[in-house]
Amino acid sequence: MVVHVLCAFPSLSAAAQLERCAARRFHVRCAASYVTIGRDISSCHRRTVMNLPSPFPVVHSVLAPHALLTHVLPGYDIPAPHSCFLLTRSMNDTYLVRSVNANYILRIYRAGWRSQDDILFEVDALRHLERYGVSVAPPLPRGDGTFLTRLDAPEGTRYAVLFAYAPGGPLTPIRDHCFHYGRAVAALHHATDHFTSTHARFSLDLDHLLAQPLLALQPLLADYAAAWRYLNDTGALLRGYMTKLARHDLPRGFCHGDLYPANAYITDNHVVTLFDFDCCGMGWRAYDLAVFRYEMVREPADLWDAFLNGYQSEHPVSQREVDAIPWLVALRTIWHMGLYAHNGQEWGISRLSRAYIEERISFLQRWAKTWLTAQQH
Repeated sequence: MVVHVLCAFPSLSAAAQLERCAARRFHVRCAASYVTIGRDISSCHRRTVMNLPSPFPVVHSVLAPHALLTHVLPGYDIPAPHSCFLLTRSMNDTYLVRSVNANYILRIYRAGWRSQDDILFEVDALRHLERYGVSVAPPLPRGDGTFLTRLDAPEGTRYAVLFAYAPGGPLTPIRDHCFHYGRAVAALHHATDHFTSTHARFSLDLDHLLAQPLLALQPLLADYAAAWRYLNDTGALLRGYMTKLARHDLPRGFCHGDLYPANAYITDNHVVTLFDFDCCGMGWRAYDLAVFRYEMVREPADLWDAFLNGYQSEHPVSQREVDAIPWLVALRTIWHMGLYAHNGQEWGISRLSRAYIEERISFLQRWAKTWLTAQQH
C-alpha cells in the first residue's frame, strides 16, 4: 500500500503542516490508500511518504475451510464431504472433515515447517505401520494415488495430507489406559525395527533435541543472562552424558517423537490408535518413553510404572535405556522450550514469559538433583 499526504502547504515540512492544520482545525480524513489534509482537496498536490510491499508478507495464513472443501477435498478418494472445520492452529493447521458416514483429519503443514521429503517419510512410516497391523490413523490417497496436495499460500508452499479419523476417545490418566498405551508404543517400535524410507528426514539426535532449541532460545534470553547460562551449562552436561551413553549401543530406530497422551485414542476394548506423527524420526527408542515420562511428571508415579510395564510386556527395555530416560526427560524439557522460541514468529513470544522460563529452570534443577546427580557418580 502507498500512503500519500495531500497537503495545502507544500513549502512546509510534514510536521509543520500538521501543526498548521491543527491550529486551523483542518479536517483529517483517512481513505484506503491516502491521508488528506485541507479544506479543498482539489487545490492540493500529492506527496509520497512511504512505500509498503504489496501484498504485505505473511508468516502464517489460515486457509478458508470452504475453499478446502471445494477445491482440495474432492481430489481424495473418499465419500463426498459435506463440512470442513478448523480444529486447531499449532505447528500445523488441523481441520475436521465430515462426510455422510465418516470423519477425517486434514492437516495443512505450515510453510517451511516440514519439507516435502519430511512429510513423505512420515507417510511412508504410517503406511508401513498399517501394513504391519499397528493401529494408526493412516494417510489417505488422492484419486491419483499420491498423498500430498501442494497449496500456494501467501507465505509460500504448504502441503495438505488427509488422514483417517482415529476410533475411540481420549486416554484418561488411569493405570489401565497407561498400560495399554505402553503396549501400543512397544508394538510401534517392534513393527519399525526394519523400517526404511527413500525420503530423507531429520533425526531425533542431539542437534535436533538440544543444539537447535538452544540456538532458538539464545536471542530471546538476551536480557536474562542467568537463565541462558543455566540452560547452556545444562545443555553441555546433557550432551556429554548422552554422547558417552550412546557409545554403548543405546538402541536406536524409528520413534514417534511426541508420545504425550493427547496423540492417542483408546476404544472400550483397549485398542490404542496412535496419530500425529509430525515429530517422528530415527532416534533413541528410549526418547519415546522419556516423552511420556515428561508428561507424567506431575501425575502419580504408578501411571508411569503402568506405561513402562505395558511396554515391557511386549518389548524389552535394557538397563541402559532405563538409565537414559531421566537425561532424555531433561532434553525434552529444553526441546519444548526451544519449540516455543522457534515458533515465536507464528505463535508469539508470550509463551516464553519470565515466569515460564523460571518455572522450567526450577523443574530442571529439581529433576537434576533427584535423578541426574546420582547417575553421574
